[in-house]
Amino acid sequence: MAVVAMKQLLEAGVHFGHQTRRWDPKMAEYIFQARNGIHIIDLQKTSKKIDEAYAFLKEQAEEGKTVLFVGTKKQAQECVKEAAEKCGMYYVNQRWLGGTLTNFSTIRKRIGRLLELEKMQKQAQDCMKEAAEKCGMYYVNQRWLGGTLTNFDTIRKRIDRLTQLETMQEEEQKNKHKNVLKKQQKNQECTILTKDG
Repeated sequence: MAVVAMKQLLEAGVHFGHQTRRWDPKMAEYIFQARNGIHIIDLQKTSKKIDEAYAFLKEQAEEGKTVLFVGTKKQAQECVKEAAEKCGMYYVNQRWLGGTLTNFSTIRKRIGRLLELEKMQKQAQDCMKEAAEKCGMYYVNQRWLGGTLTNFDTIRKRIDRLTQLETMQEEEQKNKHKNVLKKQQKNQECTILTKDG
């Protein structure tokens, strides 16, 4: 008996393949036909291959070997995570980095380099903090400011612009105040003239 029934495969839409222009010729034997620009997958062959995969994975698990679950499509991400966690295995449900298995020696070197760069960055931050403290300056961690230190020129320009705006507003307030005083003086002069006249 099949691990997954044909009806379940149909209901899940397993028979819908890629667009006909995006196909891989290696998959030709599993394509049943093309309809409306989409390849239709042969579910009988799919069912047979699922049974083979199930038997293989069962054997590997019984021998205590590790299985990696991979499913990066949005619809599969949660299912892949749950299935892997349920049996205590590893999973990738976000972006799959090409060459992770077939070119692992290079990937391992790149990961090592990344870790090395992160360590260097941490050491540089520690040195900057230490130097700033020795000089009696206050050092603020870049993360606390959310990138402010890396974008200092922009911030300085904004501060300069805010200072200019504040100065302009203060001058406007002074001018308004002077105008009010002038009007009050004129009114007083007019009042004095009318009393004298």
